[in-house]
Amino acid sequence: MLPGVAAGAGVSLVVFPTLIDRPWIVIGALISAFVIPLVLEATRVWSSTWDIVNDQLVVSSTTLRLDGTAAVVFLVTTSIALIIVVPLLVRTVAASARDSRRQLEIQAWHLGHLLPESPLSTNTRA
Repeated sequence: MLPGVAAGAGVSLVVFPTLIDRPWIVIGALISAFVIPLVLEATRVWSSTWDIVNDQLVVSSTTLRLDGTAAVVFLVTTSIALIIVVPLLVRTVAASARDSRRQLEIQAWHLGHLLPESPLSTNTRA
């Protein structure tokens, strides 16, 4: 689930005005947030939260007790929230960009109607 959350965070951060020209800062930070805990688990600084046993991915939590129905409800709810939040975030950014472009087009149209159709001809031959 973390890569999905990181991707959603990445979408929201790379369109932030101060970061829009620096996507690798965002991507690097998110990759670090994903990889550093894996390295800490591999070096046994932290206890492991996942393993592959008999062709199955086994995930355990050191902070939450995930068992039975509560675990299923938690996983389904957080997955649905991720499915809802990321598209709505991208839509908000796209709608804002569309509205800005439209406003710019309207301003250009108004400016075009304020100016004369043909520039004044000023020949200054000496």
